Amino acid sequence: MGDKEIIEDDISKYAKLEAVGISEGGKLLTKGLSSDIVNSVDELIIGYKTLSHIEMIVIISQIEAKFGIFKAIKRSTKNKKLAKEQLELILTE
Repeated sequence: MGDKEIIEDDISKYAKLEAVGISEGGKLLTKGLSSDIVNSVDELIIGYKTLSHIEMIVIISQIEAKFGIFKAIKRSTKNKKLAKEQLELILTE
């Protein structure tokens, strides 16, 4: 698979994530993820003195997973635009 095909595949993926983000369900999902992330950070801030190392790792890994999904959806429009610009550069070379 060449650069052009990889970028076209990326554009397709970003477009799908963008569609999720602008849908009503996607808006509910990102709102819920945002709330969950804030609650987990609060849990860490409140309990950092008493939480065990394992408990902290669990909370942080939950934040990481939720934040990854949140970022993928929220950055999809920008990423799609950047990928399209990159594709244009390749096509004009």
